[in-house]
Amino acid sequence: MRGKQHRQTMKKIYIGKTALKVPRNGGKHPKKSSLLEQKEDLRKRLSYTTHKLELLQSEFDSTRQYLETELRRAQEELDKFTDKLRR
Repeated sequence: MRGKQHRQTMKKIYIGKTALKVPRNGGKHPKKSSLLEQKEDLRKRLSYTTHKLELLQSEFDSTRQYLETELRRAQEELDKFTDKLRR
């Protein structure tokens, strides 16, 4: 009888839209170095995502401030126009 040839297959684990490939090894844990690499990869992605969110927050705040200013101006113009119509 021929011996079974051990072939390691990979499965995907999704975190958000990110797919991580991890070995399918019958429930055994991947090597420690592989886990450390995945941890470091996740740490880098988290850092990048955090930075992007901070930029988006800043853009959101400045846009909100601009729109609030424009809304006040429009309200003032509407109030003036309403006053003219009442006269």
